[in-house]
Amino acid sequence: MGFFEGLGEKISNGASNLSNSAKKMAETTKINSEINANTNQIEKLMKSIGVAVKARLMDGITDEEVLQLSAEIDNLIERNTALNDQLKELRGFSKCINCGKDLTADSLFCPYCGTKVEKPKAEEIAAEDVIVEQVGFNGKKEKICPSCGFVETPDADFCSSCGARLDG
Repeated sequence: MGFFEGLGEKISNGASNLSNSAKKMAETTKINSEINANTNQIEKLMKSIGVAVKARLMDGITDEEVLQLSAEIDNLIERNTALNDQLKELRGFSKCINCGKDLTADSLFCPYCGTKVEKPKAEEIAAEDVIVEQVGFNGKKEKICPSCGFVETPDADFCSSCGARLDG
């Protein structure tokens, strides 16, 4: 019987050690997860500080390294703006001449202010400039124009096809 009693005790101790190891591993994972979350939050806050300093205090900064980094940031922002404009153009977007908001290629009226969109004459459009693309509404509920039935974006106030005011 002594053999079995010793064996049972060893199994019990082994299970207890295994349970303790699992608890330590779970606690270690939890702590590491919190450290990583804190580190990510610190990085976000540091970025926010940098953005705030750049926006509010750049005129008073004379440090050449900071000024050079700021100029690089400005150049990248300007480049991204130009690239975004290129993407919009490739997708057939244009800007409203009245309010400056983006218009889809098929807009006849601005859906934000109701201004009529001047389209170039057909002979002015080269064949390679014609872009066929369906623009999605990101799963948002569309508005239907009561005048012409055109399906409009959820944030439109005017129909981009006929210019009618959209309700609700």
